[in-house]
Amino acid sequence: ERVSFRTLNRDTGNRVRRQFVDEQTGEPVETDNQAKGYEVGKGEYLELDPEELEAIAIESKRTIEIDEFVPKNEIDELYLNNPYYLVPDGEVGQQAFAVIREAINKEGMVAIGKVVFTSREHVIALEARGKGMMGITLRYPYEVRDEKDYFDDIPDEKVP
Repeated sequence: ERVSFRTLNRDTGNRVRRQFVDEQTGEPVETDNQAKGYEVGKGEYLELDPEELEAIAIESKRTIEIDEFVPKNEIDELYLNNPYYLVPDGEVGQQAFAVIREAINKEGMVAIGKVVFTSREHVIALEARGKGMMGITLRYPYEVRDEKDYFDDIPDEKVP
């Protein structure tokens, strides 16, 4: 069902492990000495302790905030990321879930909203799928590369 691989040293056949090293000294840094930092300037970091990281972590509410409705064909495939099946959470949400599902299905639209999971806010597109809905996380524009950076150097060929 799923195949996983390990990185090996070709010469010895031994498994290779990752190690964090100090960028300046090249010395290994033990886990106890590692900290999270936010870059505030070139090579200048604001170190955050675990309590501060916990305070700024986005909390998952198990809800999706819908911002707008758009025609499905207006979403470029490049922005589609991961699909998820969505179901209502208990009896309280069933009616709202059904209203949203039927409205987007009838109008041929998708709902665009925000959801938090894995401590990160994601943009998500909701579309009707049978009795449920499918949510597809969308990439942010900064995550999508411009095709011109790759295709502009391809010469125009006349195909007979």
